Amino acid sequence: EQEQKQEQEQEQEQEQEQGQGQEQEQKQEQEQEQKQEQEQEQELGQEQEQEQGQKQEQEKEQKQEQEPEQEPEQE
Repeated sequence: EQEQKQEQEQEQEQEQEQGQGQEQEQKQEQEQEQKQEQEQEQELGQEQEQEQGQKQEQEKEQKQEQEPEQEPEQE
């Protein structure tokens, strides 16, 4: 009976080690997901900046249309 107990304890230890390994893998996966989310946020930020730039250009054009006396800026 004692030997059986020892075997069971060893099996439990192995299972715990496997569990720890799985936890580490999950942590790594979570970190990767966080990185991906950050990258997506950066891309969104860039898109927003581009949109703002387009808006500014449109506003410039509108101002130019409103002020025909002033020559439009030469490109």
